[in-house]
Amino acid sequence: MANACRCAKKINERATLNLAARDIFHTWKLKREIIIPYAQVRYYLEFDTQRFDLTFSYRFGKAAGNKERRTGIDAEAGRVN
Repeated sequence: MANACRCAKKINERATLNLAARDIFHTWKLKREIIIPYAQVRYYLEFDTQRFDLTFSYRFGKAAGNKERRTGIDAEAGRVN
């Protein structure tokens, strides 16, 4: 099964365009033959796995900076036994 890497194209500071492909050559096929006394079975399966994705992403709003995090350890550090 041949997959294509994701190719990201940055349109501007906020917009990106991604292209991805899975099973490009439609190769995921299964062919089996089972032969036992008094029976013979043949089957062929072709899975619908070929997929192409085109994704457009746009980030709204302004970029958020890092916020100061407070944890329970900070609160406990000020306590004295």
